[in-house]
Amino acid sequence: MKTESTTLAPLLTVLQESFPPDQSILSVYLDTGPGRTDGPAYLFAFRDGCKALRLGVSASEREVLESAIAQAEQYLTSQFTPGKPGLALFASGQADYLRAVDLPAAPGDEVRWDNQPHLAPLYALLGEYERIAAVVIDKEHARLFTVYMGHIEEQREIRDWVSGKQATGGWYALAQTHYARRHEEQVLRHVRHTVTALLSMYHAHPFDRLLLGGSEEALAVLRHHLPQSLRSRLAGTLSLEIFASDAKVLDAVLQAEAELGRQAELADVRELLAAATAPFAVVGLDETLAVLGEGRVQRLILADGFSRPGGTCPKCDRLSAEEERCPICDTPLVAVADLAPRAIAGARDQGAQVTVVTGLASAQLMEHEGIGAWLRY
Repeated sequence: MKTESTTLAPLLTVLQESFPPDQSILSVYLDTGPGRTDGPAYLFAFRDGCKALRLGVSASEREVLESAIAQAEQYLTSQFTPGKPGLALFASGQADYLRAVDLPAAPGDEVRWDNQPHLAPLYALLGEYERIAAVVIDKEHARLFTVYMGHIEEQREIRDWVSGKQATGGWYALAQTHYARRHEEQVLRHVRHTVTALLSMYHAHPFDRLLLGGSEEALAVLRHHLPQSLRSRLAGTLSLEIFASDAKVLDAVLQAEAELGRQAELADVRELLAAATAPFAVVGLDETLAVLGEGRVQRLILADGFSRPGGTCPKCDRLSAEEERCPICDTPLVAVADLAPRAIAGARDQGAQVTVVTGLASAQLMEHEGIGAWLRY
């Protein structure tokens, strides 16, 4: 059996161009984070999703579906190594078609069977991740990086010779001003080379945030000469020496990115809580499930670890935490162990963004049942 595993963006192109003609595809999204390796829970979620699929396929298609399920299960039980937050898997049952990719964020558990791969969660994930640029600079050297989805995507190095700042010898007093001016001009030339390269990287791979590290003198000149398009993206500093290893640069960028993310999540939650009494935002489980059922959610926000049992309507897909019958069509609800993955899938089906917050943001949202949403109208 041939398995192709790659990074996320190239995989999207492969999936769009190479799915088997006249053949349905099994699309699987699983939360494979550290909290779900016992059992392992993600495998049970996959099997539960497959049970639901079997109820909806014709007898003529059942054999093909079972072949794809067996192919995916073999990968999960004998080839897959947990460690990343999520997994996307696409199987057809054909020996030469199995695609898998680790995901940098946990998706909602989802299993679909259709004539095309289900790619919306991958596009949503790509849209949620920022590209970050980092510059580590001193007076003669500069190292430039772009980091995307946890990896160094591109890097460049700039080297310029810079003369000493001071003259020596008996004519020191007369030459001092000349040497200082020449030194400053050469440092400025080096900074301009760096800015030109950084702008080139920005046009090739537009980045959302810019982090700076290095010597104070070079950084001061660099900050002063950044054009507005780059200055507006300044997000922080890195405590790095110019010759730090690539691994140390990546680690520092990822730590800074995580801290910026935590700050943004906390601001998001506080803004949502402040707006909860307005007509365009809701907080709380019942309120959020209600607007989700009405198709009004623009952005769903959940606390990390949010989990609640409830029920789903087999007729209109309405979710409920407490009711025994659907509040819309009065159909008896089917019990579900966890509403979270179904709420996430429902939000994405209606084109809504989904954000799972962590840390202090998660704790504050859990004080309001761990879930809320911004509305379209």
